[in-house]
Amino acid sequence: MARYFDIHHTPNDVFENVNKRELDLGALNMAILIYLVDKYGIE
Repeated sequence: MARYFDIHHTPNDVFENVNKRELDLGALNMAILIYLVDKYGIE
C-alpha cells in the first residue's frame, strides 16, 4: 500500500490503477486483524 499514496487523491486515483497483489495482501491483513481481535479481544 505504500505505492498507493503516490496516486491518492489525484486524477489517477481510480480502481483500475490499484495493484491487485497489494489489494489482496491488504484484504488478507485486515481479515487476520479482525479474526485476532474477535478471538482475543482488545484490552
